[in-house]
Amino acid sequence: MAGSEDELTPLETVPVDAPPQALAVLPPAPLPAASTRLGPYLAVVAAVVVAGAAMIAFMSARPSARESVPAPTATAGHSSTPRVASIASSPNALPPQWSSRNQARWVSNHPKSVAFELAADRDVPVWMHRVQPLLVVRCLAHKADVFVFTDSPARIEPEDENHTVNVAFDADPVATERWMDSEEHDALFAPDGTAFARRLAASHSMRFGFTPHNAAPVTVQFTTTGFDRVLERVATQCRM
Repeated sequence: MAGSEDELTPLETVPVDAPPQALAVLPPAPLPAASTRLGPYLAVVAAVVVAGAAMIAFMSARPSARESVPAPTATAGHSSTPRVASIASSPNALPPQWSSRNQARWVSNHPKSVAFELAADRDVPVWMHRVQPLLVVRCLAHKADVFVFTDSPARIEPEDENHTVNVAFDADPVATERWMDSEEHDALFAPDGTAFARRLAASHSMRFGFTPHNAAPVTVQFTTTGFDRVLERVATQCRM
C-alpha cells in the first residue's frame, strides 16, 4: 500500500505565506457600454437648459401686448397729430349725405337752376316691391321746391288731388299736412317750399309718413344734418 501511495499525484497548494503576486487576480469587469455614452448627452442637455434660460430672460424684457406703448415725442417743426383732409372743411363743399349729381333729373336744362337730393336712411315696402325715397330741394325758375320722391303712387283720397302726410323734425311731435301730388304720381310736394326748406336747415333728422297705393302706411327717415349749407346755395339762385 505504501508503494501505491507514492504513485498518487499530490495536489498543488499555495503556501499561506506566499507573496501576493502568487494569488490569482481577476481583471476588473468592463463598464456597460451605455455609461460610456452619457458624456455627450449630458453636454447637449446642459446646452439646452442654458439656451432656455436665456430665451426666458429675453422674453421677460419685452413689453406685453396689453401694456401701453408711449407715443413718440413730437419733434420741433412736426406735429404728432396726423392731418386728415375733410371735405367739410371747404365752405362750398356739400355735406356727405347730400348730392347734386342728379341735378339734371330734377331741373332738366333750365338755366340758373340747382337741385340737391338726400336718400332715405333705408328702403320701405310699397306695392309689389321696395323703394328708397329721396328728399329733393331745388330752385327752378326762381321758385324753391321741396318734395319727397316716393317712387310710388300715393293712395287716392276722396277730398282732392292732395295727399295726407305726417312730418316730424328731430324730437318734435308729428304734424299732419296735405302735400300736392306730382304729374307722374311719384312725388309729393310741400305746400310752401321756402318755409319748409328753412325748417330743414334747423334740423338733424326728419320723419316722413305717407300711404302708398294699395299698401300699408310707411314712415321714411332722413338724416338732414348739414342742410344749412345746402340752403345757402339754393337761396342764392332763388333769391330767398
